[in-house]
Amino acid sequence: MGHRHATTRYAEAAAATTASDPDGARDKMLHAASTGRESLTGMRRLLGVLRADDSPERSPQPDLGSLRT
Repeated sequence: MGHRHATTRYAEAAAATTASDPDGARDKMLHAASTGRESLTGMRRLLGVLRADDSPERSPQPDLGSLRT
């Protein structure tokens, strides 16, 4: 299950149980926040890797307009 999916499920569960189980709902909200932070950390790490790799093989390739006939 992806982080965003898990975060959404915890938030939905928290909303559904706020009145009947406030402590449980609070725990679910805290878990959703933690999962969201983990997801953002992973995304930042991925973007850092992508930005660090500026090798020529990954530069934009010529398009059809640049081909000679």
